[in-house]
Amino acid sequence: MAEQRAPYDHRFHAGNHADVWKHVAWLSLLAAHKRERIVVLDTHAGRGGYALPPRGGEWTMGIGRLRQRFGSASSGSGAVDRYLARTPDPCFYPGSPLLTRHALGRSDRLEACEHDPDTAAELRRTVADDPRIRVSQADGWSASLPAAPGARTLVLCDPPFHEQADWLRMAELGQRVQEAGAVGMLWYPIKRWTRPTSLHHALRGRRVPHVAVDLLVTPIERTGHSLAGSGVVLIGAPASVFVELHGALPVVGQALAHHEGRWSSRSEAYAP
Repeated sequence: MAEQRAPYDHRFHAGNHADVWKHVAWLSLLAAHKRERIVVLDTHAGRGGYALPPRGGEWTMGIGRLRQRFGSASSGSGAVDRYLARTPDPCFYPGSPLLTRHALGRSDRLEACEHDPDTAAELRRTVADDPRIRVSQADGWSASLPAAPGARTLVLCDPPFHEQADWLRMAELGQRVQEAGAVGMLWYPIKRWTRPTSLHHALRGRRVPHVAVDLLVTPIERTGHSLAGSGVVLIGAPASVFVELHGALPVVGQALAHHEGRWSSRSEAYAP
């Protein structure tokens, strides 16, 4: 389909509005489990962090706008304040592995998968001093879900969508997460509604209970084939996460709206 002609390159998009929403949601999910022992699988970990160019770059319309709007003041959203506290460096954007590392307890662990060998090697160097993190140069789609006695398993999936089939793979992973009794967050970019809606239908077809929360910072009819927003599917997450994210939606939406201050959200829940 035309809307997914190109893969989503996390290096190019670092710190943009889609990263903001993804990481606001992911940090909220991690915080909800801070009193538990956790083991985490990051299926498409990336390099770990990204230098932000001083001029230009999509970050200026993402985290840059949040920083400009709120500075050191409270945003009124605990989820957004948490995110801003974890991303303070104006020249560097931490990817999911580094954000997850900050949330790990002494006995927690992170299994980070990255298919590209050079990117995996760079991530391995970045976290080499942390024994809680293991980096595997591997296909995250086929990775086994980690488990440990007395620990909660959390899964983050934010692939580059190299292929249309990745949307089906995401639904299959969601089913594995649910069947394992784990907690998962599946992230996706939104250019048109076709693919996200198909993902939600595929999860329902597999009878996977879930909640999806989408945020658009540009009206879809104004974007052409560009990114209008992003969404997350949460599987097995505590209700407190949904409450926190719905409180964050207007804060993030109003700050990052690209066209005449217009933003929108879409949420849906499925429980068979």
